Amino acid sequence: MPDLTEAQKAALAAMGGTADADPNDDAPVDMDSLLNESLEDIPDIADFVTPREGVYQLKVVEVNKNHEVGDATCIQCTYEIVELLQAKGSESGEDTKPGDKFSQLYFMSTFKGAKFNQGVLKKLLLPVALRFGTSNLGTTLDAYKGVTIAATIKHRKDRDDKSKVYAGVTKIVFMD
Repeated sequence: MPDLTEAQKAALAAMGGTADADPNDDAPVDMDSLLNESLEDIPDIADFVTPREGVYQLKVVEVNKNHEVGDATCIQCTYEIVELLQAKGSESGEDTKPGDKFSQLYFMSTFKGAKFNQGVLKKLLLPVALRFGTSNLGTTLDAYKGVTIAATIKHRKDRDDKSKVYAGVTKIVFMD
């Protein structure tokens, strides 16, 4: 969580939270206190973006092994941008700032191309498996969560709607 001002810490405390609280915590909030807060005192949240192509320092903040999209089961990896290390020439995508997030889905079942996606995920995770000495996909995904990496982000267009652009993480290198 970013550094909070004293006013933000006080507002958080009034709502029953602390500066080191989990932002995904679903603890009850005192609505009367919250409704009396200034918008300036409510902490900002990160934007979800499609970053421009380039090399980034990223933190893997979430790995969901059973994300469902319609009838399909996916593995969803969510990344937080730490820093843009090198921009590429692509004009598509959005400008980013540290803390912005994006996700990548790997369709694993009931989807044309699922075997290809499994291979793409395997290629991405091989450095993780080598670093942590894992060979099981689930264990490797567990190890992936929380790591900081340098990675190339490339774009791919939606196969049905070419105006939609998705970010894809490739070529990871550990930062620590």
